[in-house]
Amino acid sequence: MRKDKAKKIVGIYAWLIDGEVKYIGHGHDIKGSRQGNHMSKMRQGKHSKKMNALWKEINDESKWELVIIEECSVHDLLIREQYWIDYYGGTKNLYNTNNVNNTKKTFRTGHKAKKHKEQYSQMFSGIKNPNCQNEIETVIAIKYLLENTDMKGREIAKLFGQNDEYVSKIKLRLRWKDIEVPVGYEFKPEQKIETVSTAIETTSEGNIFHTDIIPQIEINQPVETFDNI
Repeated sequence: MRKDKAKKIVGIYAWLIDGEVKYIGHGHDIKGSRQGNHMSKMRQGKHSKKMNALWKEINDESKWELVIIEECSVHDLLIREQYWIDYYGGTKNLYNTNNVNNTKKTFRTGHKAKKHKEQYSQMFSGIKNPNCQNEIETVIAIKYLLENTDMKGREIAKLFGQNDEYVSKIKLRLRWKDIEVPVGYEFKPEQKIETVSTAIETTSEGNIFHTDIIPQIEINQPVETFDNI
């Protein structure tokens, strides 16, 4: 029997370090990708300067706990995030770098989100993507090795930190078919570049408060959303 995927929790979360709220954020999949992204960035020193400094000071994952403060609609994420940043004293008391300036940012969900993603993908696919120069260099190197060596696809994939399918699609010209190996090109081991892919998450509705770290009095106050401001 097929198991249903765990429900993605949309809302506002806090990082508690030694029991104290140090950071407020929002996410479309708080206990899944959002928590993992935070920890990965801190381990690699790629988070904000404040969070990196805190991680160096308290480098013990057992003292770091991500707690959900409130579940809410995707459309209310930014305004609720700013509400909780203010509630905990603003950026002067937290390790957040900035306040949420644009609380009316458009969030697309469902069919609109899928259509927008497809349109954006077409606009910036392949070499039209301004951020793809590193991947182009990787693709050229992979094509060179496929065409000029006896290396197997899985060996090439491992060399560049990719999966076998990525290299297979390049070999079959299902990906990057317009990229050719330049005349006179020679691959050098130090040229290998690891590329990273990202995914877009979506949504749920309704505000649900988690009362374990916030005073009960807050629950009785009106919820500020885009519908009543």
